[in-house]
Amino acid sequence: MASGGTSSASLSRRLLGRVAAGLLSVLFVAFVTFMADELAPGDAAMAILGEKARPEQITAMRKQMGLDRPVAVRFVEYVGKAARGDFGNSYFGTREPVSELISRSLPITAMLAILAIGVAALIGITLGSLAAIFEDRWPDRIILALSTLGVTVPNFVLIPIFMLIFVLRMDLFPLTWETPCAARFSSIWCCRWRCWRPGRWRC
Repeated sequence: MASGGTSSASLSRRLLGRVAAGLLSVLFVAFVTFMADELAPGDAAMAILGEKARPEQITAMRKQMGLDRPVAVRFVEYVGKAARGDFGNSYFGTREPVSELISRSLPITAMLAILAIGVAALIGITLGSLAAIFEDRWPDRIILALSTLGVTVPNFVLIPIFMLIFVLRMDLFPLTWETPCAARFSSIWCCRWRCWRPGRWRC
């Protein structure tokens, strides 16, 4: 019993240590991000209002944004609001709450991530199986070369190439995803069949 209690206490301490380390990491990242924005050259109020803004307008905007208060006070307030899910308002575009912008974009991002993981798993398992079947033969070498190329070439180079080929040239997928799910999947299937059916009809 004593041994079981000791191992349970040790596991609890390790778990609490991991949680504390995770919270400290998040706090450190928040501090670095906050200070990077604070130390960046320029004035946020002037960037929002433009260079032609009058000094009193800039002063009023700085007060509205809380930039007239000490850095430490603003950082504590920033962490407290972020912990409650309040990230303030966006000062560009429609000036909506940042939490609403995130909640509107999060489903699209999650769906794209799930699709990307699924496609990557399907391609990876298929190519890995083929490489194992044709070990040390030309299919294995081609797959190894393509895998090495995919790992070494940066994503910001591959993504525009894939968009050019599969979106603009082959018209397999829609360019934007800011539509309801049903219309989005309908658009994907429609655009895919357009490439292979005669007449290339429009959705």
